[in-house]
Amino acid sequence: MDLSKCFDKLDHELILKSIKKRVTDSSVLELIKQFLKSGVMVDGEWQHTEIGSPQGGVISPLIANIYLDAFDQEMRKRGHRIVRYADDILIFCRSRKGAENAQVQATKVLEKQLKLTVNETKSHIAHSGEGVKFLGIEIGSHYSRIQPKKMSTFKGKLKRVTRRNGGKPLLEVIKQLNPLLRGFSQYFRIANANREFKKLAAWLRRRLRSVQLRLWKKTDPTPPQAKTARLRRVIQVYLYG
Repeated sequence: MDLSKCFDKLDHELILKSIKKRVTDSSVLELIKQFLKSGVMVDGEWQHTEIGSPQGGVISPLIANIYLDAFDQEMRKRGHRIVRYADDILIFCRSRKGAENAQVQATKVLEKQLKLTVNETKSHIAHSGEGVKFLGIEIGSHYSRIQPKKMSTFKGKLKRVTRRNGGKPLLEVIKQLNPLLRGFSQYFRIANANREFKKLAAWLRRRLRSVQLRLWKKTDPTPPQAKTARLRRVIQVYLYG
């Protein structure tokens, strides 16, 4: 399930009511209230905000999670298994009929109790055999994997860092790669992606060897076989370091 403009439609009274269950410090509550009422700039003009939490605000994701916790609790109380990240929601059911019932109940809680709007065009029922896409991961009956589109986009980033005509020293390139690789692997660590990560690592090693050998061809008189062996050791030591 997906919500339309979730951050823009959070009800301030419900937000503060939810937060008061966990926070009793009046000064903190007042700061949160001021944050919610701080307004936004639209076409160069300031507009007062009666609902919503500013997108891009430091605490907006936290506020949205606190707000939607009521949905999580209500659905679990009714026996549904759910996974939610901000306003992206998955509900797991054993049958089509159960899924239809869960969708009706979820929509009722979200729209009636929390005053949000379910995006009907992006909310649908799917069989696990078809695979379900969620936050860049494709989830099936017996597998989970990185969506090919996400992997392709990430490889595009790596290609830009490892341009063959970049002229940067290998170690400098690897230092730029490592934060990207760590971030990508951490994000997708919940997917069963060991095989995909191994393929990515092999592809990247080949690309790095090609880049460095191209540079050495111009500057280093060492025989090609010795260069390749030396390069393999360097990449093995520093990549993912």
